Amino acid sequence: MDLDGLDYLATSLASISVVPVHVYQSEKLAAAHIPVRLPADPLALFEQDALALAGPVGYLPVSDNLYIGVVRAGDARLVVGPVPEAPLPPSQITQMAAQLGVSPADLPQFLEGMQSLTPLPLLTTIQVLCAVAFAATGEKVELDQVLVHDDAQRTLDSNFAEDEFRAVEFADGKSLGNSSLKVEGMLCDLVRQGRPDELRAYFSALPSSRAGVLSPNRLRNAKDTFVASVTVVSRAAIAGGMDADEALSLSDSYINRCELAVDTQQVSELGYHMAVEYAERVGRLRLGEDPSALVLSVTNYVRGHIYEPLRTEDVAQALFVSRGFLSTRFKQETGMGLADFIRREKVAEAKSLLRNTEQSILDISTYLGFCSQSHFNAVFKRETGMTPREWRLQG
Repeated sequence: MDLDGLDYLATSLASISVVPVHVYQSEKLAAAHIPVRLPADPLALFEQDALALAGPVGYLPVSDNLYIGVVRAGDARLVVGPVPEAPLPPSQITQMAAQLGVSPADLPQFLEGMQSLTPLPLLTTIQVLCAVAFAATGEKVELDQVLVHDDAQRTLDSNFAEDEFRAVEFADGKSLGNSSLKVEGMLCDLVRQGRPDELRAYFSALPSSRAGVLSPNRLRNAKDTFVASVTVVSRAAIAGGMDADEALSLSDSYINRCELAVDTQQVSELGYHMAVEYAERVGRLRLGEDPSALVLSVTNYVRGHIYEPLRTEDVAQALFVSRGFLSTRFKQETGMGLADFIRREKVAEAKSLLRNTEQSILDISTYLGFCSQSHFNAVFKRETGMTPREWRLQG
């Protein structure tokens, strides 16, 4: 099928499903069919990873409730999405808008447009994409060809995962007192406790590894071992207080990135970054050596609503406790006032936006719920010793 035919399929699919559909040729955008009004194209956040998917039909989970589907026809691609599996919460849409550079003035339109997209089950979309692939190429793609990796991941027995992860043997393990079981235990402890700096140091001290053989193909063997390791590490992160949906969504993302790797070195590097990212995320949630369930609930809530105006009473109401009780307990356990913690987390998010987007400082302050830019500047300087502008320039 030529590009015009593929574009016809894209137009029909976007109109019927009410989700964005893009057509690429040689990795260059040829057409975009977005059936709702959006001031920015959300696919821009995930375009590179989507185009890297191999196979005639593929998909890429980008969060626990959002995914992208791809059909490949020669050097052309039909990219569907991002597609929601359930209605998207405003906080998630707001975060996407901030990352895309949508101005606060255009945020209501972006919110309305994203909330107008049709939620579709992943299985339904893949079935449609298999039909589109047949229409475009004449190639029959069975559902299990697309889902085999996902099924293997989701049904992976916990004992199997642990056994395969423990299959890693270190050539000179005795010199460090590190059996493979001890390595796994140490790695999981550091992730569970949210200690990324110590995890980096531990990785740097490990000798070269020799993984157990799960497949005669070296690259496939590395990828299969990675699946086992991310399963173990994600469980450690959940034990450390990370929200289960967030941990599993991150696992999905890493496994799909692993499938795109072209050599064992890439898989190895991805494994390092995977473990460190889990440790960093847990570390941001954990305050103190042994945080209570209440503190973990607070930190999870604040991180999940960082793009909303947040007050102490808002958090207390969400957790069904009194403001006074929550403030007192949080201070006793962490040594930090809850309002101070909220400000610290908003400044951390502001740093990410200053570093990774072209958003103006006024827009960033608006997105993060500050009452004015001057208030944002004052809070940011109190936390960092620099104004937002100075921090952006020195970065």
